[in-house]
Amino acid sequence: MKDLFTPLNFGLDETLDMLREQVNNFACEAIAPLASQADQDNQFPNQLWTLMGEMGLLGVTVSEEYGGATWDIWLMLLPWKKLVGHRLLSV
Repeated sequence: MKDLFTPLNFGLDETLDMLREQVNNFACEAIAPLASQADQDNQFPNQLWTLMGEMGLLGVTVSEEYGGATWDIWLMLLPWKKLVGHRLLSV
């Protein structure tokens, strides 16, 4: 059966591709090993807050004036989609 939908090309630049790859690696290395236990305990692994902060993943929609990155909501979703894929937000 022929694919009915054509893939969308948002023209994301190389920097965003690198960010997505870094977040995916972080999710595989830091989140995946904790996800099952976090689900079982119904507790968010607090050590991840520090690691995500060091990666610059917190406060991304906050204005630069206040120490954020001033990303728009759509840009923010790119790395968070990778985190959700590793069940970070299911806890």
